[in-house]
Amino acid sequence: MRFVFACLLSLLGFLPAWAGEAAFAADAVVAADGSGDYRSLQEAISAAPMRAPAAGALWRILVRPGVYEERIYVQRERGRMHIRGEDAARTVIRYHLHAGVVGEDGKPIGTFRTPTVHIDADDMIWENLTLANTAGPVGQALALRADGDRLQFRGCRFLGWQDTVLLNRGRHYFEGCYVEGHVDFIFGAATAWWQDCHIHVLRDGYITAASTPAEQSHGFVFADCRITGEDGVRTYLGRPWRDYAATVFLRTAMSEAVRPEGWHNWKKPHAEQTARYAEHDSRGAGANDTARVPWARRLSESEAAALTPVAVLGGADGWNPCAPAGQAAPWMPDLGDGRYRNPVLAADYSDPDAVRVGDDYWLTSSSFSQVPGLPILHSRDLVNWSLVTHALPRLVPEEAFVQPQPGKGVWAPSLRHHDGKFWLYYPDPDFGIYLITATDPRGPWSAPVLVQAGRGLIDPCPLWDDDGTLYLIHAWAKSRAGINNVLTLLRLDATGTRVEEDFGVVIDGNRLPGYRTLEGPKLYRRNGWYYVFAPAGGVKEGWQSVFRARDLRGPYEDRIVLEQGATPINGPHQGALVDTPGGEWWFLHFQDKEAYGRIVHLQPVLWQDDWPVIGRDDDGDGRGEPVLVHRRPALPPQAPAAPATGDEFESATLGLAWQWSANPGEDWYSLTQVPGALWLAAQPSRGPNLHSAPHLLLQKFPAEEFAVATRLTLGAGTRAGLVVYGASYAWIGVETGASGARLVLRQCEKSDPAVAEREEFAADLPAGPVELRVTVRPGARCEFSYRGAREAAFRSVPWKFAARPGRWVGAKVGLFCQQTGSSSGGVAADYFRVTAVSPE
Repeated sequence: MRFVFACLLSLLGFLPAWAGEAAFAADAVVAADGSGDYRSLQEAISAAPMRAPAAGALWRILVRPGVYEERIYVQRERGRMHIRGEDAARTVIRYHLHAGVVGEDGKPIGTFRTPTVHIDADDMIWENLTLANTAGPVGQALALRADGDRLQFRGCRFLGWQDTVLLNRGRHYFEGCYVEGHVDFIFGAATAWWQDCHIHVLRDGYITAASTPAEQSHGFVFADCRITGEDGVRTYLGRPWRDYAATVFLRTAMSEAVRPEGWHNWKKPHAEQTARYAEHDSRGAGANDTARVPWARRLSESEAAALTPVAVLGGADGWNPCAPAGQAAPWMPDLGDGRYRNPVLAADYSDPDAVRVGDDYWLTSSSFSQVPGLPILHSRDLVNWSLVTHALPRLVPEEAFVQPQPGKGVWAPSLRHHDGKFWLYYPDPDFGIYLITATDPRGPWSAPVLVQAGRGLIDPCPLWDDDGTLYLIHAWAKSRAGINNVLTLLRLDATGTRVEEDFGVVIDGNRLPGYRTLEGPKLYRRNGWYYVFAPAGGVKEGWQSVFRARDLRGPYEDRIVLEQGATPINGPHQGALVDTPGGEWWFLHFQDKEAYGRIVHLQPVLWQDDWPVIGRDDDGDGRGEPVLVHRRPALPPQAPAAPATGDEFESATLGLAWQWSANPGEDWYSLTQVPGALWLAAQPSRGPNLHSAPHLLLQKFPAEEFAVATRLTLGAGTRAGLVVYGASYAWIGVETGASGARLVLRQCEKSDPAVAEREEFAADLPAGPVELRVTVRPGARCEFSYRGAREAAFRSVPWKFAARPGRWVGAKVGLFCQQTGSSSGGVAADYFRVTAVSPE
């Protein structure tokens, strides 16, 4: 299968699994005979960095053959390691605790304290090792307990008897592994994918005992595995340790060791209604559709095809353990040494607003006319952010956004939490101020309600006062209303959907020296003061001001609290004030970087005389400057993360990074028509260029330097390609016609829908798929290349292009497909890979 091949490339780096120390470039070597750096694996793990740098490679430990009689514990603060044995059969980590052993308190230690290897850390690869519990048939005795997240086990052996592998929490990927036991020897609440693994049953019992939480979509998935057993053994595939146990076997070869009925309800008849047990294409003597219990499902072809490692394990951060080698995030803000670098979001998350709820931070941003809109991002440390959903699946009014509307749509929103609910107010400058709500920020979100109709109403922000009264402040867009540079205050009803009183202008920038374009207000209350955080002076050249008053309606004092100063961060502009449970304060704001969009920075905040000082204030005048590198917030460590980019098209849904240029049609794409690929149906051309095309499928630029590669297979009468899109654009792709396929590169220099494209390069292509690539360098300089079927190397196109921003948005990169004739063809995209590149 294609994703297995990708995993192997990633794992091996084109080297055999038994590649030695030099090829592995080990940071530490473990050898029982003393010939390495350490004699025990625990010693090597304990000496590893507390967290290897997020932007660098995993810390590598090579374990030479030997029997290591020891218990291993990897604490949560470490992680980010790759531990490789030279030979799984000869590199054995073993110990012998079992649940009946009496502890220091005089009581049996119980199951959870018996593991030979206990991993409490995230982001680890374990390879070519045997992890064994040698206690034997004396009860529960764990070889492995996994409590971390994003753990990978490749070519490993797990030996035990009862409860061999406990996957307690997190997401885990197993490939080419061997596991043996007899009762519940794969169990727990985690989500895990087992690929091409061998499961061997030692005695009558149960292979799995999942305790999957009801709200968790997936538990254990076994794909292309085989099940064997000792002579005469009979086993069940699983029993529900908890009622919503989820276990699936895909294309599994089952010997006669598997009982005909397959599954057991563990004497809990009610669990037959809740357990999520399923099979697809089981084969062998143990595969018996006619005798299986009726409450276990048989998956259809389409249901089975939708189950892929990415679909099951992706989660909020889009984790893909099968990503090809080198598919690292182009930008990571976490430096891994207690510091972070700005920007914390290197992509176009314009006009950010954020809120803390408990230990979680949630961020949204403007999305203009891109669909879906209103991205929702999550973090627990304000540095590492993951894109988890979009709150607005389609723009309203629906009919207004069937065509591209550059610069229109969703402007600066505000996100708040009140009375157990998330409230998201957003403006459309042509229609008014809308409200959507949700109990869970991951969705679903309610349909938009128009709170205040009118042209030019922008940048709303709510505040619930101490008495529960709800107020809303907003700015004005001169292009629609004829006025700007002023902020207006409204009082809303308890539902937040109707204006009860308009207090008019409460802050007038026209009365302040040097002020222009006062906008983007955020309303807060602290220590008896009402604060309005609002930028002024223009997006590219302005500053961040703060206004305060004892009465919400004023009069307000004003102070500039953040400006560019001597830094390269121009116009530090509107954002969000948040605190931590420990009492720190931080400010998230954006910087306009032309083609890269409006990227997001994180600044420390100190309070002096009830005024905030944001960033660095070396001269003590109260006006801070942005920091470039700073210590991380005093929050619990979080695994390095960045918003997902790219797409392997292995999931049943498009990746979260994608946005359309307008409300999409239902028939524009399919992820099932061509298994493992995205099918874009060719759409009619709307003019001489792509500016009127609603069917552009695009992603944000994720960093200053990055590369994008895709592989396309076109149908007849079709034009499709990889496009870098903005006010001007360029695309490299293929046209098919009567004479065959032709590679072309075209550009459009203006944003005018009537201007024709100009061809800059063309070449003949052999039949078959074509790979296209664009590499983006500083200054948004784009270099295009391509590779035809059976060609070993990419061919560079001798023409370069400087990307430009769109209307209020950065440049984007993505795919499109159009008809060149009357046939309704399309294009299959096998992948869309966004990767880091080495600096020039």
